[in-house]
Amino acid sequence: MIGATLVYSLLSGTELEKAGPNLGDYYALIFFVLCGTSILTSFNGLLMLFLGIEIMSIPLYILTGSDKLNLKSNEASLKYFLMGSFSTGILLMGI
Repeated sequence: MIGATLVYSLLSGTELEKAGPNLGDYYALIFFVLCGTSILTSFNGLLMLFLGIEIMSIPLYILTGSDKLNLKSNEASLKYFLMGSFSTGILLMGI
């Protein structure tokens, strides 16, 4: 996962120009996604599964809607957030 994240960071050079002065925020969100996937792949109990999913998904919601001028990006972020909220609720009712 770390290797894939490094390759992604290296290949997203043109997209990083859009981030402008918020480049550190972009890398911090990618780092939190990496932490969430690391927790998700090595969970021992259902609580760690839930925490891994949430640590991974919240930065992904932010990254999905990071292009504020693009209406499709905003719509995708809202739909992704609603889908994640409902699936989290169903997961917690199952636990």
